[in-house]
Amino acid sequence: MQTIDISSQLVDYLRIARNENDNKYDFGHALLVCGKKGMMGAAVLAAKGALRSGCGLLTVHIPENERFILQIACPSAMLSLDNENCFSSEILNLSKFNAIGIGCALGCEEKTLTAFRFLLKTAQKPIVIDADGLNLLAQHPELQKFIPQNSILTPHDGELQRIIGAWKNEEEKLQKTTEFAQKLQINIIAKGSKTKIFSPSGEIFQNTTGNAGMAKAGSGDVLTGFVTGLLARHYAPTDAAVMGVYFHGLAGDRAAKIFGQENMNSEDLINQLKC
Repeated sequence: MQTIDISSQLVDYLRIARNENDNKYDFGHALLVCGKKGMMGAAVLAAKGALRSGCGLLTVHIPENERFILQIACPSAMLSLDNENCFSSEILNLSKFNAIGIGCALGCEEKTLTAFRFLLKTAQKPIVIDADGLNLLAQHPELQKFIPQNSILTPHDGELQRIIGAWKNEEEKLQKTTEFAQKLQINIIAKGSKTKIFSPSGEIFQNTTGNAGMAKAGSGDVLTGFVTGLLARHYAPTDAAVMGVYFHGLAGDRAAKIFGQENMNSEDLINQLKC
């Protein structure tokens, strides 16, 4: 199955110019729904990734008791607060957000499932879904029909298998993932040593940046936030996915040159993220 390599020329072609008379509202408002009690590191990493995307505004929905962590780590982000220790609230005014990212360290509690179902049904715009958001989709396949078209799923191989089923070889993986993306009309970022993006139209893009030093906890959280921010900036969903994985991988390559693949960590990616 033919794939399109993601090159610097391609991302330059996709790039949206920043005009000198624009203001923060021209660059979109992103919402991240991340983190449960004791798991706020993922929310911080995702938020910092989003803030590197160039989006104009960022709101992070987290448990109220954990708010000080985000306020100190990410003073540029606004907060939406949940009364529970996990995601449980129905976020009623989703219309003010240009993009939504959900799942990083979210947990799979029953209250979270209910709130997640409500968000899927009411968002009416593409959503970036990662981690526990993917786990909820795997545990409750009936939710998959509510995923808004052109949404972006960001699974690693284990998460992808739980959603689409196991495969015998790479060719079967490509076929099954392509069919699933087309069936639901969504984008899938299949993370791995050669991350691939499966678009709703059937195209497959293969990333050309990144290295094994990125195979560490938190790297995916940074990617989720970054892609959500690009989506908020009015990039088309497939374009946001393509640019997100390319620049995320490039940040990993820069971090590896500074710290080495063994010593680099997910926070180093944030400091090297440049569009």
